[in-house]
Amino acid sequence: MAAGFPLTFPVRSTLITIQESWLEWDAAFLRSNQDEAGRAVSHLLITAAELGMSKLPDHSLAVLARAVEVAREGDVGRARWAIDMAEQLDPRRPETRFAAATVARFDQRYGKALIELVQGYFLVGKAPLPRSAVRENLLIWILVSLILSGGLFICLQIVLCGKSVVDDLTSLFVRFLPLAVSYVLALVLTFWPIFLPLGWRLLFFYWAVLLWRYLGRSASVVVLASVVVLLVAPLLLRSQQARIEVDWSKSLRAVHSLESGRLYSGLFQDLRALQEALPGVGAVSQLTADLHLDLGQIEMARAVYEELLVEEPRNAAVHNNLGGYYFHRREYGRAIEHLEKAASFDLEMAEAHYNLYRVYQENLAFEEAVQAIAKARAVDRERVSEWLEADHSHVPAINRGSGRRKEIRNALLVASRLRFKEVADEGAAPAREASLPLLLCLLVAVVATSLVGRLVGSGGVPDVDLGRGLKWLLLVIPGLGSLRRGHGLQAFGTLLFVVAPLVLARSASLGYRPPFGLQPWGVIPWMVAVATLVLFFVARWRYGNWEKSLR
Repeated sequence: MAAGFPLTFPVRSTLITIQESWLEWDAAFLRSNQDEAGRAVSHLLITAAELGMSKLPDHSLAVLARAVEVAREGDVGRARWAIDMAEQLDPRRPETRFAAATVARFDQRYGKALIELVQGYFLVGKAPLPRSAVRENLLIWILVSLILSGGLFICLQIVLCGKSVVDDLTSLFVRFLPLAVSYVLALVLTFWPIFLPLGWRLLFFYWAVLLWRYLGRSASVVVLASVVVLLVAPLLLRSQQARIEVDWSKSLRAVHSLESGRLYSGLFQDLRALQEALPGVGAVSQLTADLHLDLGQIEMARAVYEELLVEEPRNAAVHNNLGGYYFHRREYGRAIEHLEKAASFDLEMAEAHYNLYRVYQENLAFEEAVQAIAKARAVDRERVSEWLEADHSHVPAINRGSGRRKEIRNALLVASRLRFKEVADEGAAPAREASLPLLLCLLVAVVATSLVGRLVGSGGVPDVDLGRGLKWLLLVIPGLGSLRRGHGLQAFGTLLFVVAPLVLARSASLGYRPPFGLQPWGVIPWMVAVATLVLFFVARWRYGNWEKSLR
């Protein structure tokens, strides 16, 4: 048993052989013997193939760690051939290219390092877990960029309209109180939400309402959209948490690994975790049975297949595999029964027709055999020719369990969302308590704005004169000039163009850490950010109408 997953003695012996071959590679690497290390890698892959696996990600990662270690010590040559061997153990892995970039950097070949790094990032899009990390971090990047840009947009509006807001509130109070007292009250009324528990977040909504009557049409659209984004973001992030919990779970990692033929150290423990998370789910049972079949644990596979047929009697792949099992046991009647069902449930299954041909041929039923092989060729002539040229005792099985990954993921996602709903229900009371200060702020802002409009009567976009001493702000602060001219959307776009690269540069600390075995050299986000900002300010200086901005 491997953490609850049953393994026969031959399978355990094969796993031990893999470990011994790894020790041989490690010893050869320490002796700098490339030939012996290459033979050990070949033996590792051959032994893994006996278990139906073609890739060894843990061993590949260990080789990469060794390569980086010796490259740091100055032995770049040995590091290079080690990286080539890591590529053999787990081809087209992003970490291999990241390690190659690190080695090239130690060798002071910075151009090569950058090329390897870019290739690694391209491979990220083809690996399920890193691709999921990029997708989810992209959502965080967009939300943070929009929220920060919206907050800065409100700040610019405060710079331009804040004096008008305070003056109008002062005019409201001065009807009943002395000027000095009225001014102090106006300032307090303007910034009092800072002293509430949610502080600056409440101030965002509060000022959005206070500024509303001073905004132009485009600026109003930006403020309203920013408020909507800020309200919707927690819902999107909560849904994202559920997806991350599933996509990065050990259970789905096992499914991805079986789908791609990866054998790693925790595979059987993770499979056991999947069985416990989704007991009685047909897709999980088929995945387990297919693995038993690949491992050569035939009786275990047969038992799980037959249990699965109770729940899924029209599962053609299971019928085909059971037909192959009974064919090898020379129970031809039961083999024909299962294979005929497989062929009738899935007319495009060449394996079922070919296996019927093999059974009929063994029973000297030549007329039925000819019909079966003709149907098989009609479905897939090329593969049937390969089967005929191979060992005649071969009966092709079908591994469709890992192909039901989406079904397994959806079941895990439902379970995860139920757990998050329970957590959300537990936190509902604190959320309701937190909403009270927000409602109070909005009520005060609406009342103050209404009174100012009714009694003072001012409003509209103010014509702000910054004075000659402050006009340099128009050159330094992105979007301020556009906003001063009443172009709210253009100002927001300018802010977003500046903020988004800066958020990208800090993406490693803002988002989820990608599940790389070897983390990439984080220079590319900073390079993109710096290049974008330089391009922006150069273009502004070269093509912007500064005289118009300063007028």
